[in-house]
Amino acid sequence: MSYYQTILRPFLDANLDAILRNLGKDFDSNDFITAFRLLFPNEYATALRRSSSYRAIHTWVARWYLSGRTDLLQKGDIRQRHSDNRNPTKNHTWIKL
Repeated sequence: MSYYQTILRPFLDANLDAILRNLGKDFDSNDFITAFRLLFPNEYATALRRSSSYRAIHTWVARWYLSGRTDLLQKGDIRQRHSDNRNPTKNHTWIKL
């Protein structure tokens, strides 16, 4: 967990405005991660290498990072969709304040 706290969280904090500018008024964690991946592909690749799995980084962003940014975001409804590998999933939406 220390990589997330010491490296990834400060990086996301420093670049949060750039990521949010690429998202609509409401978005889910997958949208956030996709924007992060497209804007900062090298940092995203590093995060994947440092994480125990693809799922681990996505879970951390969805459950811990976005939930900790209540100064800029509000949790919305649950959106059902299909994941990248077409599995059904449910994600909270986030609303920019």
